Amino acid sequence: MPCKPRSSVRLILSSLTILTFCNVAHSLLDPISLSVIAGGAVLSALYKRDVVKELTVCKFTECCIDAHIPADMTELSLDLEANVFGQHIVHKQLVSALRSHYTGLDKSTKPLVLSFHGTPGTGKNYVADHIAKHLYRDGTNSSFIRRFMGRTDFPMESDVNYYRLTLRSAVVDAIKICPRSLFIFDEVDKIPSGVFEALTSLLDHHHNVDGVNLRHATFIFLSNAGGTEITDKLLEITGNGMLREETQLYHFEKIAELAAYNIVGGLRKTSIIEANLIDHFIPFLPLEKRHIERCILSDFMRFGVDRPTHDDIEEISNNYVTYYKKLYSTSGCKRLTKKVAIYADKYK
Repeated sequence: MPCKPRSSVRLILSSLTILTFCNVAHSLLDPISLSVIAGGAVLSALYKRDVVKELTVCKFTECCIDAHIPADMTELSLDLEANVFGQHIVHKQLVSALRSHYTGLDKSTKPLVLSFHGTPGTGKNYVADHIAKHLYRDGTNSSFIRRFMGRTDFPMESDVNYYRLTLRSAVVDAIKICPRSLFIFDEVDKIPSGVFEALTSLLDHHHNVDGVNLRHATFIFLSNAGGTEITDKLLEITGNGMLREETQLYHFEKIAELAAYNIVGGLRKTSIIEANLIDHFIPFLPLEKRHIERCILSDFMRFGVDRPTHDDIEEISNNYVTYYKKLYSTSGCKRLTKKVAIYADKYK
């Protein structure tokens, strides 16, 4: 029976074989070729590591990988069409802006920065939630979303310097975890002026800041600033014979920008606007009665009532909504859900 070498002997023989191969390789291959081989080995190792991670850890927890960040803009578009009423400019401009950003991440030179403007109840928060829903696998529960509330997170005018430090740190730390993070700033007009100066360098055209790459992130500012001005402009345009659905972004974008820059609040006199770092100022138009009625019908369906009576819809829209110039709701679709809930109860 042929004898097998002991493990220690086999190890020595294997080591000699590897050394012999390396010597031959060095004699046959130039340094550049060896570098290519080494680089390929490293890339292969990294790829295998990512694959292993995706098949193990990422099966149980959210990871910053393509499978967990689908950025499904087709579904977002359908969702907005079905659930957001009276906002044709939002449907057109927002989806295009998001799609171009997420399909061109490898060419992105800065984060995508959006600013939503309009009167209360026109859908700003609702749309932001729908973006999160279709951006991440875990939707609004994703750990890659950071939401900041004006009154809650930045309550004191005297603490602006402290807020700047903590805000910058929070953004950088989130980007280190996932470069494709989403940052939502609600009640921007309630945030003390000067806080957002901490973000100026982060939102600019830089390869990296503080050692992190922010070019794949998205920032959304939500504000009531400019809402009244947008309403008055719409009244003027439609009064001159143009249909609401014919209005375009350019009719309102400058109005929203000027309002954000001049009205007291987080973006007042900020270098973010001065340096043109906000990519799109998105106007949310005031809602007419026909849009309010669609909101009411949608709420009824949410409560399991598919065919509410016309009288019930009329009663809610007439008695619980105030209209500016007898045309535009001053509170949009806000506060309607609880009213509808009372009416829906009688259908059970």
